[in-house]
Amino acid sequence: PTFLYEYKDIVITDKPVDRKDGQVGGGFLERTLTLRGPEDRTLYFRAAVHSELEAAEGGVVTIGRRATIRAKGSSGGAAIRPLVLRIRPSARDSELIVPVEIRLGKATLVLEYRWLKEESR
Repeated sequence: PTFLYEYKDIVITDKPVDRKDGQVGGGFLERTLTLRGPEDRTLYFRAAVHSELEAAEGGVVTIGRRATIRAKGSSGGAAIRPLVLRIRPSARDSELIVPVEIRLGKATLVLEYRWLKEESR
């Protein structure tokens, strides 16, 4: 499905797709958000909230030792590139924030969610 919603004067499409990773064997969720707005601006997308957010190598953040998230995106029709994920404290947990720059009326944000395998007990 593709979800459509608005935030102020920005129109957002949100399309989750399940993907297969042939290298490590398993699947993951890829979520593509396309933002369209009348003027250049930077928005901050909250990608996750959890008490245990940890930055890892390669721009990946681990969420509670259960999943990882990675972000890439583009603005103004430029090529897709990795994006910086920011962890900030909130009232009870931590928030994972992704800056999204809308340029020339458009931005694309691609989030990749991967579940970690549970350790044998």
